[in-house]
Amino acid sequence: MNDLRETEEEFFVYLLNSLLEYQQNPQIIYPIFQANLDKLTVDFAQRLRAVEPQIRDSSPEESHTLAIVLLWLSNLILEFPLGDKTANIAIAKTGYQCALIFYTRETNPLAWAEITVNLGITYEEDPQADPVQKWEEAINCYQKASQVFTRTTNPERWASIQDNLGNAYRNRQQGEAEINLQQAIQYHQKALEIFTSENNPRLSGMSQHNLGSDYLALSRLNIANNEQYLESGIKHYEQALQTLKREVYPDLWAMNQLSLGNAYSVRLRGNPYENYEKAQQHYENALSVYTPATNPYYCQQVKAGQARLNQLKTDSNRETPEESSFVIQVLKLTLASDGDQQKVFPFLEKNLDQLNQNFIDELVSFISALEKEKSQINIYQAFMMGIYPFSSLMMTFPKGNREINLDIAIAGWKIVLPFFERSQNYNLPSDFSSLCGIIKLELGKAFYEKYENRWGELDVNVEEAIKYFEEGFAALNSNHTLDRELYGESRISCRVKLGISYFYRNQIKGDPGDIEKAIDTYKLVLNSGCQENTLQWVQMNLGNAYCLRQGDPLENLTAAIECYKNSLKVCKQDADRTKWADVHINMGQAYYRRGMLGHPGSADDIELAIECNKNALKVYNDENKYPLRWAGLQSALGVCYSDRQMENRAENLELSINYLEQALRVRKEKYPYDSAITLKTLGIVYHQRKRGNRLANLRQGIDYLDQALEVFTIEKYTVDWAETQGNLGALYKNLAISLQHNAEYYQKKAIPCLKETQRVFKPETNPKRWARTQFELGTCYKNLGVFAKENPEENLAKAIEYYQSALPYTSRESNPFGWAEITNSLGNAYQHNGQYQEAIKCFEDTLKLHTRKYFSIDYIKTRYNLGNTYVKFNKLTAAFNSYQEAIDTLETDLLYQLGTDDDAKRKLGEEWFQLYS
Repeated sequence: MNDLRETEEEFFVYLLNSLLEYQQNPQIIYPIFQANLDKLTVDFAQRLRAVEPQIRDSSPEESHTLAIVLLWLSNLILEFPLGDKTANIAIAKTGYQCALIFYTRETNPLAWAEITVNLGITYEEDPQADPVQKWEEAINCYQKASQVFTRTTNPERWASIQDNLGNAYRNRQQGEAEINLQQAIQYHQKALEIFTSENNPRLSGMSQHNLGSDYLALSRLNIANNEQYLESGIKHYEQALQTLKREVYPDLWAMNQLSLGNAYSVRLRGNPYENYEKAQQHYENALSVYTPATNPYYCQQVKAGQARLNQLKTDSNRETPEESSFVIQVLKLTLASDGDQQKVFPFLEKNLDQLNQNFIDELVSFISALEKEKSQINIYQAFMMGIYPFSSLMMTFPKGNREINLDIAIAGWKIVLPFFERSQNYNLPSDFSSLCGIIKLELGKAFYEKYENRWGELDVNVEEAIKYFEEGFAALNSNHTLDRELYGESRISCRVKLGISYFYRNQIKGDPGDIEKAIDTYKLVLNSGCQENTLQWVQMNLGNAYCLRQGDPLENLTAAIECYKNSLKVCKQDADRTKWADVHINMGQAYYRRGMLGHPGSADDIELAIECNKNALKVYNDENKYPLRWAGLQSALGVCYSDRQMENRAENLELSINYLEQALRVRKEKYPYDSAITLKTLGIVYHQRKRGNRLANLRQGIDYLDQALEVFTIEKYTVDWAETQGNLGALYKNLAISLQHNAEYYQKKAIPCLKETQRVFKPETNPKRWARTQFELGTCYKNLGVFAKENPEENLAKAIEYYQSALPYTSRESNPFGWAEITNSLGNAYQHNGQYQEAIKCFEDTLKLHTRKYFSIDYIKTRYNLGNTYVKFNKLTAAFNSYQEAIDTLETDLLYQLGTDDDAKRKLGEEWFQLYS
């Protein structure tokens, strides 16, 4: 039990001994549960799996002891009324699963089947389980158990399982609702073949009640014969009352009264007044048993039913041409069912074509018109009370167009938010005002999801997400009546999403303050304590924020990688493959960025980045199932290969282009922002490409960047716009070089593009990018003066000024590659300006960082420049030695690496032929 914490292990041993002594005695065990509620958590359930190896590897006697204790624990906590329901179910589920290691179908078939039935119940009742999958798991368990408990060998247990199967099929989300309900009816009818009012009145009555609920659910599907289905439901409820007498089974009798009240509330046949009276009477009957003290939940259910009944009566007296509108039908159904997704979802599934923008427009118009009718204030309030749960349902509705579902939910919450903010004007309970905070968090979640899926205007979505998250937390923090425990984990999730939203806004706007806000938000979550799955999520996103943090990039990226490693300590590949893959995606980006700093070991960092992305691609390997992730990984691999320092440089760039083109193919149609990111990257890679025609490559790169700018505008995507302008300037600079230093391309294309970036990148807010722009401008002015012969003295002075202004914002320690690149270019400018000693000093500084081992191409460039300077300074021996070192590096290191790639060798030779002249 090494995975259990010390206090948990002590508690578990104490609990184990108590169960061994008192077995399944709730009078003894429940007080132990109650005294240790803080230990009965979801995390405890996860760590409880530490006993699995002991059950497998211990002696039969010890294994049996552990298995039966876990079985008793699960049976008791499944029915335990206190504590965290989610945790109780998780513990019971874990206990049953562990017990099944010992109790196998082969060795203990009856015990195995009994435990499997109970495991099915835990799937049903798990509030955190997938709402679709949990019913599939439960059905699977019941069907397996019915293979042991057969009608022949154990008819009553078989019938009980048929009843469970019927209930599961009634609630099933997968498949056609009508088919599922017909299947549920068959199962309940099979149960009634065994359970009769004579041999088992209790189970017979329950099966009759369940059969009634099947027919009631069928009647709500808007299909043929739905009135007849309702009549059948009422008939079975009334038959159940024949056996479920109040004197013997008061709770079951009251439940049946509640169900009859609900059925008569929506009955169309017969006299409407009589139906109303019957429904009212059944509700009153239920309230004679269900009191706030003894059964608060069911008491509230009955009162809600009465409220809906009275509202429906009021609505029936209101004549309006809108009565038949789909919007009103949906809201009425939501009110009548108290927001029950089992009732609302099937109706929505039958009308998916009506869930569209027109629905939103009609909803807004209807509520706006109703609000103005002062005489209809009660109806207005009732519909507002229906919109709130309906919006929540649309957030979880699994069918239809997800983007439209989110827009409908957002529209609904925006309608009800002012209503709850003015709750005192409508004589509503005071705690309704606290719902404003919850609604704002829900709005934040909805806008966050829209951004994540690239739906709508990305900049608007991220701003709205931040706004509503911030306002929601402010409202909840100021409202002390809200049960903080009830919304604790949900609030933590929203807090993490707020941090991620700050991160996204930084990506769009470039404000470094947003990264600091994100880091502070994540640290707040970590300090408040969170479950392991949340811990993994927070560590991953904290790493993302450190990747973009201002300051020492080497320190920040190393901190980011440590965060990702912490995340992977919790997140295992076999437990949650997609989360594991997501961490590898982000860790790959961190390794790549650190590799680009030029520190010792940077080449290894790029290799680690490639490895991380390929690991993630093992999970996100289907472009149809995971289009965004798959394309994102193709793009990430393309970037990594474009800057790879190992192996064949020319081949790496071709691989990069291939990966990026694959990403563009998927992104182009549906994801304009991501498509523009890919186009921007392709532009850079074509700038670097070694194969093909140099001019054609540069023009292709420019074309890609121009396409990207059709999406990236300064108003919407400020940072991306500025980065693309900078890249475009660099490509025009190189195009000018390839055209024998065409002055017009420098003056009218490259320099204007680079100066545009200065509208966004300032030295105080974005020093790294600002410095890069100064460097490129320096190179343009140097080339204008030296090679294009345009005002040499003036332009060389400008070049030196730009290079010098870039150096203070480029750290030699944290960004050695960038620093060396600037000093090399500054040395060139000094050389052409006749300042030879200053030039030699710059080149010597550069060679301390642009080493032969790690940056062979840049090493050759610097050696060549140093040789030229020595020649002009009349130090010919030093010049010869510098040229010879450059030639040795070219022939021994680079040409050898290219192997049989003759085209790449030829181009490299053409690029450096001047070394031999």
